[in-house]
Amino acid sequence: MLGSVPANVAYVAVDFVREDLGAALLAAGYDPRERTFFIWEGVTNYLNTIAVDATLRWIASHSGPASRLSFTYIHRGLLDGSARFPRSEPWVDAVQRAGEPFTFGLHPAELAVYLAERGLRLLSDVSTAEALKRYRPGVGDAATPPAFYRVALAEVQGRT
Repeated sequence: MLGSVPANVAYVAVDFVREDLGAALLAAGYDPRERTFFIWEGVTNYLNTIAVDATLRWIASHSGPASRLSFTYIHRGLLDGSARFPRSEPWVDAVQRAGEPFTFGLHPAELAVYLAERGLRLLSDVSTAEALKRYRPGVGDAATPPAFYRVALAEVQGRT
C-alpha cells in the first residue's frame, strides 16, 4: 500500500504498448502546461523500441517548461552480449523465469544523442549501483544492484 503523497503527485497506471499515455495522464488530471517531474522506473527494459520512443517523444512535446523525466534502463550490452556485468545472471534468469525477459536497452555512450533526437536533454546517467553508493552510502554489497541497470535524468529541450 502506498503511503501518503502530496496532492500534486499522481500515480498513473498505463500499458505503454497498448494504451494511450496522453489519455491516461489527462484522465488523471495531468496539465501539460505545468512543470512536471515524471518517474518512469522499472519499465523501459520490458518494452519494445516503439513504445519507448513514443513515450519519450510524448513527454518532450506535451510537457510544461523545465519538465524533467527520471527513468531506469538496462545497458544494451547485456542484451546483445557486447558487455559483461558481474552478478547479472541471477537477474536475467529471474526475469526469464517470470516470463518477463528484458527486451529493450540503451547504450550509455549513445544516450544523450538518443534523447536529443526525441526532444530531451540528458542531465545525468549513472548505474543504479553508482546511485546507491552516492545516495545511500554504507548500504551493504548484498543490496547493490548490478551495474547494467541504470538511472537517467533528462529535461525537456528548449522549455527551460
